[in-house]
Amino acid sequence: LFDKLWDSHTVVAQEHGDTLLWVDRHFVHEGSHHAFAKIASRGLPVARPDLTFGVADHYVPTRGNRTTAGIADATVRGMVEKLEGNAARHGVRLFGLSDAGEGIVQVVGAEEGLTLPGTLIVCGDSHAATHGALGAYAFGIGASQLKQILATQCLWQKKPKTLRITVDGQLGAVAEAIQR
Repeated sequence: LFDKLWDSHTVVAQEHGDTLLWVDRHFVHEGSHHAFAKIASRGLPVARPDLTFGVADHYVPTRGNRTTAGIADATVRGMVEKLEGNAARHGVRLFGLSDAGEGIVQVVGAEEGLTLPGTLIVCGDSHAATHGALGAYAFGIGASQLKQILATQCLWQKKPKTLRITVDGQLGAVAEAIQR
């Protein structure tokens, strides 16, 4: 299954092992402002704002006034405001503090129907792999990779080693859908 998913997202594979992959969904949060600044400094737009989703969740308070104005820490408030500004400037769907769909970035994808079996999903968060529970190939990325995806919707990766899993019995609906 992994090989099928990898191959279906391969744009180009190089002989030395690097593969340029198409990214189906890209989640950004308030800590992503550095990557937005990098593409802005080069005059680049977000390549696919329709496939990039912003979620304010990493530094925001969980109680009290759930608005940007209600964030007491000026640094955190500034990060959330940058996310709001970057999302608006680039046409990125934002699940902000006042949005009915707001929440934890790894949960928002599933709740909003963005995490689908067979998709490749990335986020600047090591917990991004949780989307894999729904049949996606998902992983966390760093700031330089985040910048690359914002600018191109693609990412260079080396194909990881895999482990064979044998299932005795009938496959569930998600596994059957991926196999097709």
